[in-house]
Amino acid sequence: MGKCAICGDFYGKTITGIQRVAYETVAELDRLIEKDAITLVVPEDAVGVPEYQNLKVVRIHPENGRRHLWIQLWYAKYLRKNGCIGVTICNEVPLRRPGIAYLHDIYYKLYPKDFTTLSARISRFVVLAMYRAITRRAKHIITVSETSKREIMDTYHVQSERITVVNCAWQHVLRIEEDAAVFRKYPDVQEGQYYFTLGSLAKRKNVGWIISYAEKHPKDIFLLSGRMDDYFVDRSLPKNVILLGYVSDGEMVALMKRCKAFVFPTLYEGFGIPPLEAMALGARVIVSNQSCMKEIYRDAACFIDPFDERADLDAALENVAESAEDLLSLYSWQKSAEKLRDIIDEYGFD
Repeated sequence: MGKCAICGDFYGKTITGIQRVAYETVAELDRLIEKDAITLVVPEDAVGVPEYQNLKVVRIHPENGRRHLWIQLWYAKYLRKNGCIGVTICNEVPLRRPGIAYLHDIYYKLYPKDFTTLSARISRFVVLAMYRAITRRAKHIITVSETSKREIMDTYHVQSERITVVNCAWQHVLRIEEDAAVFRKYPDVQEGQYYFTLGSLAKRKNVGWIISYAEKHPKDIFLLSGRMDDYFVDRSLPKNVILLGYVSDGEMVALMKRCKAFVFPTLYEGFGIPPLEAMALGARVIVSNQSCMKEIYRDAACFIDPFDERADLDAALENVAESAEDLLSLYSWQKSAEKLRDIIDEYGFD
């Protein structure tokens, strides 16, 4: 009987949404299984690997900054040598042994026009190879929303029974100690009087909507975090938009807790964790009506059309029919880990 080996390629990496799913789900899974029932395979030089109680942590070959090569060569070799079924969480699989694979979304397939530079097109080519390997050969596919499941089924002609939806969650944000010192850097910013947005140069994050809206509403203040300098090389920055640059997790928590609302005008997401984090911290959230956002946030968020710059954010805040508490109760990392455990029990041993 083959055992199950989770790919721990995400340790020590910058935590984006996908890495967050990996960290939190694996931590909860550790609490649900018997000792040494599942192996966690990590690079020999991986940092930040917790002392798990029940997962059997195995270190193999250093990654040396070459994560993709490590997965294709050394993790794949481990699976083959030990007769294991692999579990990969971060949208990448050993091409010849996909195993149980998370496929959070298929953005690279659905939005080819977003990849205009040579490096972006090369990256897209590699990611599409992963999509094909997962959809054609994975033992089972996990995705994070019903919207993503339908997109995978329709685009890659995958049967419904091959895909299980395992949602993301928010409990991790409560463990982060807030750092309100960020407000000392911007003494003119008053608590409760600004909109807060996590920025990104990725086209799907739709930062341009925030800028255009701010230009039309000079009395509204927008705090925009993230590395955004390149966005404004050929654009002027409205005076009511403050670029924060990189903010720590503690600063992000402080900004979410004290904002007038958290704004997320995304054009595409597999799930969309940040508004859930903001909601868990007591913030009102305004999100796009595109992609999976209505599925995930139901009637507990305010919705805007991210293609319409004539929206009224103040008016949007009045249209909330469901309590945040009811929505938050739907999602937990424990529930996610329980679903993953059940999938491993069904598909992870042969």
